Amino acid sequence: MILGLLVLSAAASSPQPPALRLPADVAPTRYSLALTLDPAQDDFSGVVTISLLVRRPTAIVWLNAHHLKVASATLEQGGLRRSAAVVEGGEHFVGLAVDEPLALGEARLVVAYTGEVNQKAGAGIFLSRRGEDRFLFTQFEPIDARAAFPCFDEPGYKVPWRLTLRVPAALTAVSNTRVQNESVERGMKRFVFHETPPLPSYLVAFAVGPLEFVDGGTACRRKVPVRIVVPRGDAPRARHAAQVTAEILTRLEAYFDIPYPYDKADQVAIPRSFGGAMENAGLVTYDSEIILAPPQGEDPPQRQRGYASVAAHELAHQWFGDLVTMAWWNDTWLNESFATFMEQKLVADWKPEWGTRVDDQGGRTFALWFDRLASVRRIDQPVESTTDIANAFDGITYQKGAAVLTMFERFVGEEAFRLAVRAHLTAHALGNASSQDFIDALDAAGGASVSASFRSFLQQPGAPLVRMSLACEGQAARVGMTQERFQPVGSGASGEETWTVPVCVAWEDGGARQTQCTTLASKSGSLVLRGKGCPAWFLGNAGEWGYYYSAYDSPALEALVANRPKLSLAEQAGLFGELDNLARAGRLPLSDGLKLAARLADDPSRFVAQAAVQLASVRIDFLPASLRPRYRQYVRDAFGPHARRLGWVPKAGEGDDDRLLRPDLVRFAAHEGEEPELVAGATGLARRWLDTRETLPADTFGAIFETAARHGDASLHARILAAAKAEKEEFFQQRLVRALGAFRQRDLVMQNLSLLMDGAFDMRIATPLLFGPLDDPDTARLPLETVKARYDALVARLPSAAGIDYAAFLPETAGTGCSSADATEAQEFFGPRLANVNGGPRSLDQVVERIKLCAARKDAQQNDLVRFFEASPGT
Repeated sequence: MILGLLVLSAAASSPQPPALRLPADVAPTRYSLALTLDPAQDDFSGVVTISLLVRRPTAIVWLNAHHLKVASATLEQGGLRRSAAVVEGGEHFVGLAVDEPLALGEARLVVAYTGEVNQKAGAGIFLSRRGEDRFLFTQFEPIDARAAFPCFDEPGYKVPWRLTLRVPAALTAVSNTRVQNESVERGMKRFVFHETPPLPSYLVAFAVGPLEFVDGGTACRRKVPVRIVVPRGDAPRARHAAQVTAEILTRLEAYFDIPYPYDKADQVAIPRSFGGAMENAGLVTYDSEIILAPPQGEDPPQRQRGYASVAAHELAHQWFGDLVTMAWWNDTWLNESFATFMEQKLVADWKPEWGTRVDDQGGRTFALWFDRLASVRRIDQPVESTTDIANAFDGITYQKGAAVLTMFERFVGEEAFRLAVRAHLTAHALGNASSQDFIDALDAAGGASVSASFRSFLQQPGAPLVRMSLACEGQAARVGMTQERFQPVGSGASGEETWTVPVCVAWEDGGARQTQCTTLASKSGSLVLRGKGCPAWFLGNAGEWGYYYSAYDSPALEALVANRPKLSLAEQAGLFGELDNLARAGRLPLSDGLKLAARLADDPSRFVAQAAVQLASVRIDFLPASLRPRYRQYVRDAFGPHARRLGWVPKAGEGDDDRLLRPDLVRFAAHEGEEPELVAGATGLARRWLDTRETLPADTFGAIFETAARHGDASLHARILAAAKAEKEEFFQQRLVRALGAFRQRDLVMQNLSLLMDGAFDMRIATPLLFGPLDDPDTARLPLETVKARYDALVARLPSAAGIDYAAFLPETAGTGCSSADATEAQEFFGPRLANVNGGPRSLDQVVERIKLCAARKDAQQNDLVRFFEASPGT
């Protein structure tokens, strides 16, 4: 018995719980949820009333539930009310059984229960602190609504919800809809919210605490109120969000040409490292650093642009994801890919002066790099377990999916693509849809050839590498093409994949730029360029819109680099990103990348200079210790002048591009080049801040402290540690903890790992103490040794939730290994421990594969790297 309620043991003759998905016998048609919540308490209580449609006679109703205790349950049908017995269902399910089967038709289930506030992870109903204030927030995607209330916790169950929240009278509460009624009774405030439009459980949301509201005006055709909801005292820091959110929302509505679906648009700042943002209908939540200006009053362009991008992503979900929701988690990619696509599109159209289409190339080349692995999944990977659900939220879903959508938008045409999106959303509004539904809409816009090409990117892993060669005969020029799967040296991928690739080529003809497109649907093909004569250069991915690598022979590549001023900045960034991927995969000599980086390092464009930093970043442990000073000298020579001109602190009158470049370029020169002037400058600035709290630039505060720490001693470590422990403002505390993770002396690293285990800091901000030492060959083994020695104790401290277990990320402590022995060690230690951990098996597979690829790459590239630095000037 639990609280007087009969419990049927699953070990007896009771029915077996579902394995993954709920049976289709019963479905919800409406929820009414009443919760009593107090941030000062570690638990909460609730009563959920679920209107049901019984599709097949059944004597047991299975629900999702995680760490909930049912106090009572009744099932009502045809005027008869019966108590239900609890059937234990393991981690994710609870059964409620009656003695006679329910008949077909309507029924009602009422469940009273209690649950636990998550103290360690931003999932379920979780605790967050801001100074002495305490708050409760929610994060239910993917499968953590079941930790807040018993429910049908699958995206395909999409029905209206009515929420009532009882909270301490001094606090306030917000949810997906506006407040319908508010009252106070016996020291508790009762908020009754308007019923929502149909929502899946993962989009239900609420927040409780001492909150303030900043008016953001109204948005869209229906003049929807926009508010920025922040912890008390933070209203002045929400000024920028209040200024731009309505504009973003209105622009999105104009693109979709469908009215914003909800009655308000609250944007909620969550303190204490929530870790991202979430598209809850009408109540979007953000890590506070995304939405709030830094505490010292300055709001740098990097943060403002970051908010615009994240807000565009989450608000695009109000249509693509919320209004129309995936039917099952295998279509997670469609929600997230499209939101990323819209984020990029909206910001580029709204703020062309920001040049974000150049920045977007970073997402495309990251996806291409992620896609190199044999263990990588396809975009629309089937979801057959909870670990598959956890794995669905990765670079393939977000960055690759967005890059593929962008490619096909260009292929179909922007307006035709927009109309297909609108048709898809209109057809499935307030309901669910699948990838096939979206493909059908594309078919209507662009024909079957479009969907066939689209499927070739959705339904197989990897990325195409298109080898291109220019042949000129008389007055005719022809680009020959062959395609294969891009594979790093040492890859175990099959390599048999073939894509239907939309290929566009750019070249110069008589001083005028030309572009011509074709479709490469087989292993080889060609494109005869219009016009006469042989072009001096050609680019195999015009605009760098295509999700493929262009591989050139040496003369064609050199001609392209020599003529790079004739390419757009986005094309240059895409080209250099692909070359960097090829070099890091062992398909180009690292020395070629280093030579190119030196040519680009002083470029006035921040985008080109950032590409140079990436090209110049090599694994220093590929070099013997005797040659590592020469790599540092190379960095100082190539990047030092530009970095010293920028310095750590903004100059009067400088533009946004210098501010945006500074953290990348100056940090690189200081960290990898150990540039003396920059190291000394960072150390002086950090010590002065510790002495006086004199304001430092928000966008370089972290880089300054990390640089000082990399070269710091025990006395500096003690000062930063004391400051981090005493700090009440999370902006500073998080950066101080990251700085602790940057120390390189072995005894200080071991002290940090002890701090991690001893609970000196909230685990949500403490991970730099574990992962920071991986950056240096001399300390890279220490985190893994700690994990192996204290695995169970560490796992007990890690954040956990129904949707993901953070132990899945622990194999990253082995991820810098670079030998077959390192791969074997990682597999043997983590394999049995992560076999049943959500997200664990794939995480381990990819770490082990990366280690093996590193070993193969080292064999292939080390001699080239050694020869390059042996020939370079010494120190």
